[in-house]
Amino acid sequence: MYAIIAKREFYGPRTVRQLLADPTTRWPETFADQEAARAQVKELDSAVYYLSHNESDRPTYTVHRVDRLARRFREEIAGTA
Repeated sequence: MYAIIAKREFYGPRTVRQLLADPTTRWPETFADQEAARAQVKELDSAVYYLSHNESDRPTYTVHRVDRLARRFREEIAGTA
């Protein structure tokens, strides 16, 4: 199982890393295989993106295996965060 982490950069400097969430349920999205996750990243990179307040650039998306994520991300996926 795979997940996508969005790394957002803000002026200040400040960096925020968060799991990509489903826009309707707000739960982290997981993908059965790496190719499906990469296809989602490709779609996100080609879509229009509006910067948030003080955000310096669009997010950088990376695909990770769920079992290799940091503990806080694994717990968020499991629903225990």
